Amino acid sequence: MTRSALALPFFAAFCLLFSSCAAGSAASRAASDIPGLFASATGFTAQVAATVSRGAAENDFTLAWTLSPSGSTVEVLSPASVAGIRAEITPDARTLSYDGAALSLPDAVSPIGLLPVLADVWRGACTEYASEPGGVTLVYFETLDGHGYELRTRFDASTLRPLSAAVFADGVRVAVYTFETFAFSSD
Repeated sequence: MTRSALALPFFAAFCLLFSSCAAGSAASRAASDIPGLFASATGFTAQVAATVSRGAAENDFTLAWTLSPSGSTVEVLSPASVAGIRAEITPDARTLSYDGAALSLPDAVSPIGLLPVLADVWRGACTEYASEPGGVTLVYFETLDGHGYELRTRFDASTLRPLSAAVFADGVRVAVYTFETFAFSSD
């Protein structure tokens, strides 16, 4: 066997090791860049497919979510039976409106109320992160209403925009969000 033939396997192993380290480095960079990006953003709009678990049943919704400096607005786009219901969540109040009627919402955490919680945690440091092909998943832990929440968000590694999120309450999955569209207000 020639010397160059022996060097090929070593070179291939070095390239594989280097690409693994670079991927880990990109995930680390994304994990550290995301809080600053979301903290400096003036807001965003998103269309979100949501699957909400209610015990043994799961319900699917399509939501329009807008975040601005004044708070979050989440409107149900589908299913048709609840389309048009709109929740406005500000630091001072939570209001649910539909067809001209408005109700004050309790402070309890709901699947719609979890979206603004996601936006809040994206502004802070994650507890852990994992690199995946084309993305990075950041994990946050939050205590709300006396319950422990684990919020896992998968971000696109190059744009740092959210792709999907799963929320667990006391170890049980309560919601999965898939971001069909996402644009910062300045886009």
